[in-house]
Amino acid sequence: NISLDESLKKLHKKIEKLNAPHPNLLGSKTIFGVMPDWNPAEIIGIRPKRLALSLYKELITDETWAYQRDNYGYRNLRSHPLLVTFLGIPFIDVRISFNSFIPKGLSESISSKLVEHYLSSLQKNTRYHDKVEFQIIYSCFYFGIEHKLSKLKQSGFKTNEINKIQETLLELTNTIIDTKNGLYKKDLEKVEILKTKYSEITNSNLSLVDKIYWLIKDTRRYGTLPFAGIARAAFIAMQFLNSFVEEKIISNKDYSDFLNSLNTVSKQLSNDLLRLSKKEFLKIYGHLRPGTYDIMSSRYDEAYEMYFKSMSKTKVNAKKDKFDFTAKQKIKISKLIKNSGLKTSVDDLLLFIKEAIEGREYSKFIFTRSLSQVIIYTEMFGSRLGFSKKDLAYLNIQKILDLYSTLDHRNVAKVLSDNINKNKDFYQYTKSIKLPSLIVEANDIYSFNIKQDEPNFITLKKIQSSVVLEQAIPKENLDGKIVCIRSADPGYDYLFSKNIGGLITCFGGANSHMGIRCAEIGIPAVIGCGEIMFEKYSKATLLAIDASNKTVKVIS
Repeated sequence: NISLDESLKKLHKKIEKLNAPHPNLLGSKTIFGVMPDWNPAEIIGIRPKRLALSLYKELITDETWAYQRDNYGYRNLRSHPLLVTFLGIPFIDVRISFNSFIPKGLSESISSKLVEHYLSSLQKNTRYHDKVEFQIIYSCFYFGIEHKLSKLKQSGFKTNEINKIQETLLELTNTIIDTKNGLYKKDLEKVEILKTKYSEITNSNLSLVDKIYWLIKDTRRYGTLPFAGIARAAFIAMQFLNSFVEEKIISNKDYSDFLNSLNTVSKQLSNDLLRLSKKEFLKIYGHLRPGTYDIMSSRYDEAYEMYFKSMSKTKVNAKKDKFDFTAKQKIKISKLIKNSGLKTSVDDLLLFIKEAIEGREYSKFIFTRSLSQVIIYTEMFGSRLGFSKKDLAYLNIQKILDLYSTLDHRNVAKVLSDNINKNKDFYQYTKSIKLPSLIVEANDIYSFNIKQDEPNFITLKKIQSSVVLEQAIPKENLDGKIVCIRSADPGYDYLFSKNIGGLITCFGGANSHMGIRCAEIGIPAVIGCGEIMFEKYSKATLLAIDASNKTVKVIS
């Protein structure tokens, strides 16, 4: 039986320390959340085991995330880890995140005022914790932003300060979206280098430790770093697309049709599944796994039958429709560009939107191949030393990285087993503790209500159907059913080959992988409904989703 009293006292102290003013940070205090920014709840889960957590930190949240923001014209937050863990539960330090969205060209006094404003807005509107970029902060220029920015007057911002914010956002956006020399273009080129590096290392005679070390280093430099940049560009692309709807240039249907016309990896996967032999298909997609960082999750090439046996042979999900903006729509966009100071043309802006959204999926697909290979090599190396997959899930990847350049007197198996056992013991605490998804004050860890989240409804469609839970997916025919999963990354794309009717996730934001996939394909979905509602929906046998009215009804 585990007593958490002592641990909670330590955690309370730790949060108070992190909450103090910091000489390198704007904002007098901080907030911690499982969903803002690089939302760990969605990508590695609320209680990740040590291998998944250490890989995520190493590849993204320790340094890579800040290098990308700095490169793209935002404030330099290098050396600040974005993710902190409280008894093994990963949280984003929101003050650090908000600092990293301040454009470099903004004066210290306006920057400081803005970060304080963001933090107090989130504190007042905690339901936006998974939508901070849409509802709380201003991280790029798009059409109609001046109306949004004018609300800052109510919070004591002067007109010249607001103009300066808009100006720096415009400047920063211009450097990213240029279709010839924009930052996103350079990142798309970098991802291609990773493919070569991957082949060189996997075909080399290096030892397993050396292969793991170099795959990780290359994945950071040529994989997750450019991916983070392209993902930022894709966020800006979505903001422009949303602004076309808000400015009444395109309809909601046009919006869906445009997304459906894109040629994303997920769409190619659905087509290739029908077109290619199993061997050819797995050569391309075999590395994918639901739970990208989780060694316990089987890859497509390890469990093809489980993922694809009850595949729907209809072409419904694979169809790609062409979408063209009308001459009238282009004239309206052109006018907005002229009046805004954006250095682009209509055709270039539309090309940027298309390339950034497709590029995000593609770059993710490329870097996850290297990551998946790291997990395979870790398994191979571990099994030589007598460790099972289950054991290795508790290994901190740093222990293997250390072996590359350090030799000490201890036996390697002993080094790993000490680490695995220590992390296994510690995981008992992680399993026992329950923390709120947003920590505003240190005392929140002692008493909190699980708040109802405001879910993200995708498409404007309706569906009424029976419910299938994650654990039942391999056994059930999913045709037309509503599937409930806690969180979902690209490894869950196999679900779309089964012609599902609707999707509900516990964690996830409007811009998450599954949100975008459902929008493209036109599947009604409720993304990030939060733990209370997810429990309720999971217990139902029959549900009705009405995405246009933003409702979910339990029928039985």
